[in-house]
Amino acid sequence: LLSGLFTNKNILLGPGNLIINGDFSNGNIGWIFGNTYMGTASILNNQLKVTSYSFAYQQIDSLTNSAGKTFRLNFSMQSLGVEGIHPQISVQDLDNGWQSVDGAYWSLGRQTPGGWKEYSYTFTIPTNGHRYIISFGTTEQYDKDRMASVFYDNINLVEISAPECSNTVGCEPGYLCVDSACKYVSKLYIEAED
Repeated sequence: LLSGLFTNKNILLGPGNLIINGDFSNGNIGWIFGNTYMGTASILNNQLKVTSYSFAYQQIDSLTNSAGKTFRLNFSMQSLGVEGIHPQISVQDLDNGWQSVDGAYWSLGRQTPGGWKEYSYTFTIPTNGHRYIISFGTTEQYDKDRMASVFYDNINLVEISAPECSNTVGCEPGYLCVDSACKYVSKLYIEAED
């Protein structure tokens, strides 16, 4: 679920950011590129550039023993080239077959080339003792014969405190009150409740 959409490209990358080199000012340090036989992932002008079916990811060691903790992921994204590329961002559990964490898979849909957009998502880590990565990439492209690119920048991941809740104090949309704390729930669950 999209928790917020911002209008400028200046997201704070200060203390508390769990991402290494989230502004790509140190090239590809901290990042691993994947699926590059079908597309490309590279650093260009201090930004992550990803083309069809490729991705870059980073293992976040501090998520390993964070079961029940909630995190906020902020990043900038823009699409260039032809219309049709599908950006995809996910938090995946390496010890569970690279499965996406519940509520932590975001496909931004078919993109029209344009300026920078800012995104903010929240998710909760389900299991202690597992290794987690955050992946930025693309899925299929609408027109596979014409190459398009997605650029990512200003990636920021911080732990957030879950707001307290009770029978009289509720939670924001997309969250449920569980054990007196607001917890993120998947879109599928929310739709089932409607």
